[in-house]
Amino acid sequence: MNAESRFRKKKEMLKRGLGKIKSTGNLVFTVLLLVVILFGLMFFYFEFETITGEYEVKLETMAYALSSGIPKEVLDRYNGDGSYADDKLYREVTENIKTYVAKNEDIVGVSLFVIREGQLIPFIQTGDINNHVSKNCIHEVIKSALDNNTKVSYVPDFSDIPEKSACIAVPVAGGGSGGFLALETSTAVLYEQIKSQHLISVSMFVLIVILYIIVGITFMRSGSLREDKKRISESVNDLKEKEMLFRSVFEQAAPGISINSVDEELDTVPDSVNVNDSFKRITGYTLEQLKKISWTEMTHSDFVDEERKMMQDFLQGNIDGYQMEKKIVRADGTESWINIAVSALYPDNQQDHKYLCILEDIGNRKKMESSLAESEKDKAILISNVPGMLFRIGCEKNWTLQFVSSGCLELTGYPADRFMGKEGIIFGQLIIPEYSEYVYKKVQQAVADRARFSIEYEISTASGERKWISNQGQIVCGTDGKPLYVEGLAIDIDESKKRELELRYINEHHPLTDLYSRSYFSFLLNKELEEGIVDKKAAIFINIRNFSLLNATYGYAAAEEIIKELAEQLRLLCTDNCRIFHISIDRFVLYVKGYEGKQELVRMCNKITAMLYGRFATRLVGASIGVYEFESHMADGEIVIRNASIAAEHTDRTKVFSFMFFNADMEKKIMRSNIIEEELAEVSSGTEKEKLYAVFQPIVRLSDDSIAGFEALARFNSDILGNVPPNEFIPIAEEKQYIFGLSRSIIRQSLEFVNELSKKGADDVFVSVNISVIQLLHEDFVADIVNLVREYSVNPDKLVLEITETKVARNYAKINEKLSLLQNEGFKIAMDDFGTGYSSLARESEMNVNYVKIDKYFMDKLLVYDENQAVTSDIISMSHKLGYYIVAEGVEYTEQKEYLKKYYCDYMQGYLFSRPISAKDALLLVKKHRARA
Repeated sequence: MNAESRFRKKKEMLKRGLGKIKSTGNLVFTVLLLVVILFGLMFFYFEFETITGEYEVKLETMAYALSSGIPKEVLDRYNGDGSYADDKLYREVTENIKTYVAKNEDIVGVSLFVIREGQLIPFIQTGDINNHVSKNCIHEVIKSALDNNTKVSYVPDFSDIPEKSACIAVPVAGGGSGGFLALETSTAVLYEQIKSQHLISVSMFVLIVILYIIVGITFMRSGSLREDKKRISESVNDLKEKEMLFRSVFEQAAPGISINSVDEELDTVPDSVNVNDSFKRITGYTLEQLKKISWTEMTHSDFVDEERKMMQDFLQGNIDGYQMEKKIVRADGTESWINIAVSALYPDNQQDHKYLCILEDIGNRKKMESSLAESEKDKAILISNVPGMLFRIGCEKNWTLQFVSSGCLELTGYPADRFMGKEGIIFGQLIIPEYSEYVYKKVQQAVADRARFSIEYEISTASGERKWISNQGQIVCGTDGKPLYVEGLAIDIDESKKRELELRYINEHHPLTDLYSRSYFSFLLNKELEEGIVDKKAAIFINIRNFSLLNATYGYAAAEEIIKELAEQLRLLCTDNCRIFHISIDRFVLYVKGYEGKQELVRMCNKITAMLYGRFATRLVGASIGVYEFESHMADGEIVIRNASIAAEHTDRTKVFSFMFFNADMEKKIMRSNIIEEELAEVSSGTEKEKLYAVFQPIVRLSDDSIAGFEALARFNSDILGNVPPNEFIPIAEEKQYIFGLSRSIIRQSLEFVNELSKKGADDVFVSVNISVIQLLHEDFVADIVNLVREYSVNPDKLVLEITETKVARNYAKINEKLSLLQNEGFKIAMDDFGTGYSSLARESEMNVNYVKIDKYFMDKLLVYDENQAVTSDIISMSHKLGYYIVAEGVEYTEQKEYLKKYYCDYMQGYLFSRPISAKDALLLVKKHRARA
């Protein structure tokens, strides 16, 4: 084909192209005209919707303005018999509505309905309501408002305006079940507004369409003339430019391009080969080499047959061209991946086998695909082995899953494919309803903060089982910062969570009564503080006195049943604003909120005492009740319990049941206790040792008035308070666990005193020290005290360890076992304050003790009762029969001493012989007393 024929062909193609452009321009003009008309119709529609929407807002404003002026109490006036018509408030509201209707010309009428037993009942009606809108219509509006408990409005269609009126129904809150206000207005004004607005819009629209048609026709005609003028001159220039462009593109193109022919054997015709530089670079062959080899020699053997078939189909006209990815053998023998696209150079000439071949080097892409495939394989293996369920979800509330790992089957009971697709399960449906809102808010907060989140909640599995899961995720955002989706991991924590909840339940409830515990009381106060709950608060502390007496009288099991029954009775006394806590075996706290005043608390205390008095068991032991009112910001439950218990301690003990409110004097006592506590902490840590010291009171042998031993008594001298009595600082030391350090200090001073006695020749004199039950029950106590006597080289039988009888009852078996171990080490044991506790005679006979110390109470009674009435002699006789030595405490008068000698008491201790004195004075007393002997 020569150049002239090619030019004619391109000229014909140009003419056809211009004809297509004209027809296309006409089509575009017509389509745009239709679009303009469509937009005009849509504008009229939206204009109507806007006007009616504004009218509905006006209706709503009028209805709510009217309803806000109706007192809520007027709805309570309805009684069903019509007598409410004479009610002053009813008439006043009716007149107000009528006045409002009269002032608003658009209002046709107003009705107020009340709701009784789910039914709407007309209550107040004014104007001409229901004359313009059918009853069915107004009733449908009101019924819809009632069903949905919200406002519902009705505006008629344009065709019905102004024949029909508009109406609205809005809820009115009040007594009973509330009510609804119905308002009907004329649409005449609305109709005129729509007509006038539409008239303006139609005029403007018609004008725009006419202008568009004129401009369009003018533009199309001028364009046609310009094209006719230019087409001849441009056709030649265009061909030249295209020729130059083709040569430029061919030489500079990044893909490899070749133009060549094949013969009937599909071999490349050597003289037809024409390639660009990129083709030579990709294949590694020069132009001379390419003319000497066929394309089949350059193609990798794995792809020759496939491409040969496609080439055959291409040459036969079965296909227009083909594209494939294949490997080639480069000139240097290396293999390379390419993408090849073959198309006919002259599609209209089936005899010419010239074709265009475009090559693209895809070696790097293939390497990346291979690497990606390997990475995807590793990722799939990793995901399949991750415990739990990996997921990707959308940020919408339904949580549509975009990806889920196979671990979902074990976690939820559903396979992965059940979550995918439009008909798939929505993950949010698996969340137990009580957690749905909580989980949604947590995730939405994380979305808003662009932060990680961790949530624990329950889901319902395929089997219907509830299962705890932990959901940890991260919000993934796009380049614009907007959240795209959530990725994370959900794992099964069902067993650990249930164990946690069980432990929490155990921690928050008393095991005997199943009431909330001491720790939960503190937790609740902190929670209320965080939630900003402001209310009047008080704690009523109930202490069952002498619970050990219940144990001794009824036995442990029965005593616990008494406590359980008492807890149930207290539970019944609690009202909606009261919660009960069981803080120890014999102590309860009633937490009261939102009470009216102090008298309400007094009434509650009286109810509690009345209930306790009605039960023989509690009447037997009595109870003390303390009340502490505290501020809303108080969150320390221990302080609240402490202050309430202090109030209980100040009750009248002469009464079986009594109560006391916490006051300023008690506050001072707390401040004093805090000072003592702080200084005891310093002594216990060893920084202020000199504040704690021992004094020694002689124990006298009654048979010959000789000094048999001394009792070491702890004394505490505060920098601020001065000398603090033992009965004040020792309970604090025991409560705060400082007793260990304090007791060790007193024992060391006592052992030093024993050594001083030995140096003075008083080897037979023993020293008695008081031991707390808390110390005695410590697992290392026996070993510690044995090491101490060895450190001071003191014989253990020179140290008598005293324990108090009243502290033994609750841990009798363990204490008795420890006492046996101490006796085996050579220590002597004394039971202090004998006779004031509630131990049985049988239990006393089994105690591993050497001495029994009769409490001062019995010594004082010797001065009041006749000798025949006093039981002290019986205690002495009983103790001797059990093999114990007797020490009488608090002996202050000669009559007491003579009584003790008469009944063969072994030892005495008291002011009659000596007050507690320092170690130095005690040594002088021993020396002086022995000199007399």
